Amino acid sequence: MLDPSREAIKETLHLIMYEEDFTILKLQHREFLENSKSLNKNTLMRTIYWLEMHGHVKRGPLRFANKKLYHATPQGEVFYRSIMKES
Repeated sequence: MLDPSREAIKETLHLIMYEEDFTILKLQHREFLENSKSLNKNTLMRTIYWLEMHGHVKRGPLRFANKKLYHATPQGEVFYRSIMKES
């Protein structure tokens, strides 16, 4: 699997960390992708998988559709700050 672009990583981490509506329901409807330049449904899912495999995000409990689906780990927060400084 190819690594996602830096822009896709930045946008995905931003959604996970700061988008309050980044829930299972919103993920299913993909409403937040309409304004994105670098993300589409497939890119988002591949990027989340890449972030999860590298320990930057973790999956939350799936019991409730109105709960956040993913959370940034402390390592992910440091990673996000470091890639934001690069730009």
